[in-house]
Amino acid sequence: HWAWEGWSSSGSDPAYRFMLWNRAVREIRHYPTNGIGLNTFRTLQYQHFPNYFDVSHAHNIFLQTALDLGLPGLVVYASVLILAAVLCRQILRNGSPGFRVVALGLFGNLLSVHLFGLGDAIALGAKMGIFFWWTLGLIVACHAVVVERNPPSQALASSQLRSEGK
Repeated sequence: HWAWEGWSSSGSDPAYRFMLWNRAVREIRHYPTNGIGLNTFRTLQYQHFPNYFDVSHAHNIFLQTALDLGLPGLVVYASVLILAAVLCRQILRNGSPGFRVVALGLFGNLLSVHLFGLGDAIALGAKMGIFFWWTLGLIVACHAVVVERNPPSQALASSQLRSEGK
């Protein structure tokens, strides 16, 4: 155990973030396959440092996901993000202008949440996390409509016509 005497838990202090990330990595090493469970970081930190910490998450979405779900859960989470990006790209290539704008907005939302998530996090079990899952659902729904309106065989044929200049 290590404690930081007189430590100020100022969320904007980079040293504070690095200390939290270091603590998160140590816990991931202890629980690599199953994680510690959703929303248990605060309890775990309080057990180790009852007088120093009252922090609910690791302040990094990827570390927090690995903490909550283990490394396999982090791989699945990253795979979901990659799949969402691929679906948005397909919407941008084959969708109508309206769907393209929506896909850009939804992808921008995911991108901004995860850029923010590099220094802070909305944990998977948080109430506000519903908007993340809602965004993913909208991406899948938009993709389904675009594919229904423009099946892959038609999309391929139309892209070939465009490349041939017809």
